[in-house]
Amino acid sequence: MYKNYKTLSVNMGYSGSWVLFKGFANDESAEESKGHEGTVSGFFSPKKQQEDYRITPLLSSTKDFTFTKDDQQSIKSIREWQANYFKTDFNYEQTLFYSLNKVRELIMNEQSQMKSYKRFEGGAGAYQSLGPREFDIIVKVIGIHKSETPEKASRDKDIMTGGLQPTVRTVNTSNKEETLIEPTYRLTVCDTSQMSFDVYINQSLMPEPEGIKEGDVIRMRSLVASTHSDYKQVLVPTDHSNILLLTADFALYTKFHQ
Repeated sequence: MYKNYKTLSVNMGYSGSWVLFKGFANDESAEESKGHEGTVSGFFSPKKQQEDYRITPLLSSTKDFTFTKDDQQSIKSIREWQANYFKTDFNYEQTLFYSLNKVRELIMNEQSQMKSYKRFEGGAGAYQSLGPREFDIIVKVIGIHKSETPEKASRDKDIMTGGLQPTVRTVNTSNKEETLIEPTYRLTVCDTSQMSFDVYINQSLMPEPEGIKEGDVIRMRSLVASTHSDYKQVLVPTDHSNILLLTADFALYTKFHQ
């Protein structure tokens, strides 16, 4: 994330270009093959290719590019390797994420330490200058609620203190100014320890185009504890947080659906 925009860095030469394809080929929606609006030359039997592997790009840096039979075979091979790797071999090391039990323990310890620092003049400021602890978690979504009204969005914004705040903008409507707050979501999540937390996220962090629904397994990066005094078991995002949707093709997915 950079200034609320999802970014992808690519290194290429002056006359180079890039093409982005979907990682997994599936038959869930024919709309997936409509991501690129330009023309692609060099296709052989393009209709059959789209039916088999959905090779129409999602995004491209140029309107026109070539695509050969070898390119199609490369995409097919990479997808087959990827599907097998994430289903059988890939796993996150335990050191790369926190269990929710550990998150709760660390938050309680740090809140206790914070109270101790406040007893000394300047101590609280010195403690805060270290920055909040960030948590990476892998969890299952058991509840999801969207802020449907401005009042709820404003309340969620207050709860998200200490983290990335929703975008606020002012627009003129009917000769008067109106304040609009970016919609937010409250995700209730749990992990294999059956501990649950609420995670408030900005709409800009929602994975696209899939979104998130109950039962999904997700990896959330760089969350921090809300500093709101009334919400002790709430995590909120930072300006470099992101969310990865772990589909049924991931071995980790099965741990939450046994």
